[in-house]
Amino acid sequence: MKRVTAILLAMMLLLVCSSSFAYTEGWVKENRISTRSGPGTGYTEPGSFLSYGDQVLVHTKVWDSRNEIYWVQVEFTSRGERYRAYTGSWRLNVDLNQVPCEIVEGYTWLNSNLSGYAGPGYAYHRYGDITLYRNSYCTIIEVENDFALIETSGSSKGLTRVWVPLDALEGGYEYYGRDTFSDWYDSWDNGWDNSWDNDQGATLLPGGSYNDSWQDPALSGYPQTSTYLIGRCFRVGAESARVRSEPSTESAVVEYVFQNQCYEILDCRLGNTGRDWYLIRVNGQEGWLSSGLVTLLD
Repeated sequence: MKRVTAILLAMMLLLVCSSSFAYTEGWVKENRISTRSGPGTGYTEPGSFLSYGDQVLVHTKVWDSRNEIYWVQVEFTSRGERYRAYTGSWRLNVDLNQVPCEIVEGYTWLNSNLSGYAGPGYAYHRYGDITLYRNSYCTIIEVENDFALIETSGSSKGLTRVWVPLDALEGGYEYYGRDTFSDWYDSWDNGWDNSWDNDQGATLLPGGSYNDSWQDPALSGYPQTSTYLIGRCFRVGAESARVRSEPSTESAVVEYVFQNQCYEILDCRLGNTGRDWYLIRVNGQEGWLSSGLVTLLD
């Protein structure tokens, strides 16, 4: 009975894992547009371009709360080389309802100087003109094929997103190396009682909260709270940010906050972007601010 239950759970996990590698097809509706390594004009330009009518695979979307627009991560071929890069969703003919939101996986450091790649593997374009520096702090955006998409300012060209092998990250392979169902299943089959907890351990999410379930929090549809964050303080990292009436980018703006201002967290809830949102009080008015715009203080 125990093994049957385990198999059923494994099948459920396969469906969840498979969804993380899904993509939506789209095509370019503007002529000759440049791409960015990340979701915004502040990121490096890979030197790749898209032209009218080009077919692309749209992997994820990212909400730009400052401009209230979506950027999307797309896969394509440019000058005979494979890329994954970002462009504005308004430049594509694509159904954004079919595109999953990006979710930060964790935070770590680079353990060596290296160059990155434009996708999760050595078959993608190599950024030979960008050097990533050892001990640079980075955010892990996505993990696939034993590669991680990281965001860091510790590069020769400033803020950038590149894919690097997991062994280039401090603790990378140990915590993120099992990104496929087959790896997880092999571990379970050799020792079911231990593999579930080890492989599905807590993952650091934006704002310092944890997801202790194997279910993708962005897909669950259930509000989640991280009560231990209540009472902690943070500093606003964005130049300015909207404070909203509910933890959703679709709710009304009630106040604004500005860079380097500090606030106390009154409550915490998972919002519609897949990120934690913090309830704060600004000028006597309570409202919600996305954790992606702030830095927690010790």
